[in-house]
Amino acid sequence: MSLDDNDYWQRWIARLLAVLAADPSDQLAWDREHQVRTAAVADDVEFIWV
Repeated sequence: MSLDDNDYWQRWIARLLAVLAADPSDQLAWDREHQVRTAAVADDVEFIWV
């Protein structure tokens, strides 16, 4: 993995964790803005732990 790839994944994971750590009202607002289904977010989180 190149440094650019590593930086990309670090930023991606940081954004995902920020959404997961947010208050429920902020999570719902983010969800409405990005039109992401709950299952898709759960799959992304599961991917991180594998």
